[in-house]
Amino acid sequence: MADFPTPQPGLVVSYSYLWSEEAERGMVEGRKDRPCAIVIALDIAGDPPRKQVAVVPVTHSPQNPDVAIEIPPRVKQHLRLDGERSLAVLDEMNRHLSTRLHPFSHPCAHHWKTAHIAQSRHDP
Repeated sequence: MADFPTPQPGLVVSYSYLWSEEAERGMVEGRKDRPCAIVIALDIAGDPPRKQVAVVPVTHSPQNPDVAIEIPPRVKQHLRLDGERSLAVLDEMNRHLSTRLHPFSHPCAHHWKTAHIAQSRHDP
């Protein structure tokens, strides 16, 4: 198994994402691990130093598609996600210490998979 890379924005990880509606019902942890994209990674001083990260969930059916970004097919293929359209939800996020992150691994994969969501560039 490959070493887990340093958490940084754009990295896709596996995380038990807690949806806001679940938190409102009193749940403290998500129902299942799902791919999530790191959007913020802050260094936290200490011994040992740690990272605090914010992640957004990846899903097939966001509550509000207008505030979601589609995961590029090439990234989905690298992560071995299914063929359905997958979107990163941008109107909610979870924040936590990086000790709870795991590399994203498809159940059929024989090794961990990680990927970075490509940044868009607009040519002038």
